[in-house]
Amino acid sequence: MNGCEIVRQTLEKQLKNGRLNLFLVLIFTVLDMVLIITESTYSFPFSVYFPQVVVSIIKYFDLGSTGTIIGIAVIFICLGAYFLFAVLADKHHGFLVGALVLFSVDTIMVFVFAFTVGDMIIDILFHLWVLYYLIMAIRAGIKLSKLPPEPVEVQMAANESVGGGCADKRRWLNRYCTRGKHQAAACRE
Repeated sequence: MNGCEIVRQTLEKQLKNGRLNLFLVLIFTVLDMVLIITESTYSFPFSVYFPQVVVSIIKYFDLGSTGTIIGIAVIFICLGAYFLFAVLADKHHGFLVGALVLFSVDTIMVFVFAFTVGDMIIDILFHLWVLYYLIMAIRAGIKLSKLPPEPVEVQMAANESVGGGCADKRRWLNRYCTRGKHQAAACRE
């Protein structure tokens, strides 16, 4: 295994980690909503905040049957969008951008509530954690899409047969293995 295959595997792992974090957030969000409904004193900070707010509004305010149905529909649409983005991101990383936008709005909501309610430092930290992993996954997806589909050795053999040789290999390595000096050095081996 050469250095560029290691780079490809690292990028694929970052993309997978972003999707995994999104799935975990969904699971903890559903658990949090159940905990709110059952009036538990426990809560998971690693979750989407907007559906929890909607569940709390439905539970503690008399909205009538129409308001409750609309609230439940909003929750399903929100969680369904996250789930759809996470599933579709397996085929194309661009769907993680939608999840990033939704989660950024949710993070802004957490900041607003943190300044009004207080004691939400852990929620803020976990939201920043998820944002980081989503951004890294999108970045990895972009870099993966720029990598050629075939291994470097096959391309190098084709380049050398038409007179490309070592200069083409260096250009390719400099273009696709520029994440860090240590990885670029690994690609040149």
